[in-house]
Amino acid sequence: MRIAVKRFNRVAWPDAWQFVEEARLVGHLRNHRLVNFLGCCCEGDEQLLVAEYMPNDTLAKHLFHWDSQPMKWGMRLRVVLHLAQALEYCTGKGRALYHDLNAYRVLFDENSNPRISTFGLMKYSRDGKSYSTNLAFTTPEYLRTGRVTPESVIYSFGTLLLDLLSGKHIPPSHALDLIRDRKLQMLTDSCLEGQLSQDDENIGYKDDGMTNELSFQITAIECYSQFIDVGNMGAALSALGKENEAQSALKEDTMLEAKRNTAGH
Repeated sequence: MRIAVKRFNRVAWPDAWQFVEEARLVGHLRNHRLVNFLGCCCEGDEQLLVAEYMPNDTLAKHLFHWDSQPMKWGMRLRVVLHLAQALEYCTGKGRALYHDLNAYRVLFDENSNPRISTFGLMKYSRDGKSYSTNLAFTTPEYLRTGRVTPESVIYSFGTLLLDLLSGKHIPPSHALDLIRDRKLQMLTDSCLEGQLSQDDENIGYKDDGMTNELSFQITAIECYSQFIDVGNMGAALSALGKENEAQSALKEDTMLEAKRNTAGH
């Protein structure tokens, strides 16, 4: 069986007991939307976490660094739905804080289903401070206080929505400028031209004058403005449309473009 191993250093976790306790608590989470923990090891200077192996790379790879064709709109919607469900599950289990939520934290399993890495649930100490935050994805709360808050998670979720819509990582400050200037068309990936309305219809979203492109934009704006409560990620799902219809239809599209590329090499 293949596994994934992440090594932590003593700077992040100087207290070995606390590391083991956090690993134990996160290890209790079990969900098909998560990359689940399998165990941990703490001996000497070694602090290791063992998790399920995800063979089909990260969302960042498929969204930002694709080889032959960009990620299709239907798959991007699948990522949003699965991610929101994962965060809602974690919140329901009392693990609302997620550190460094970004496209590198979303991985694809053997069936090309997106899952969120549980490593991000480990990256805080008892006082709530994060010792390892990627500044490229840092939220305003962290810059001001040095702490990750529930509102930070919602903000990062909105950033991921815009990543999926635009096909690139747009710095939050620039995205907010475009939103304020009402230049929303600049937030949409040109590779999706002709896909949006067609795929919306195929996955069960009826066109009522508002396409999912606009739903993405509105939901992202609400996340940036923190109008969506972190305790109710279902609000984000509702804002994006009919969850159940979309979810059942999206199950039919299980192959990633990168998986086809790998088979062809």
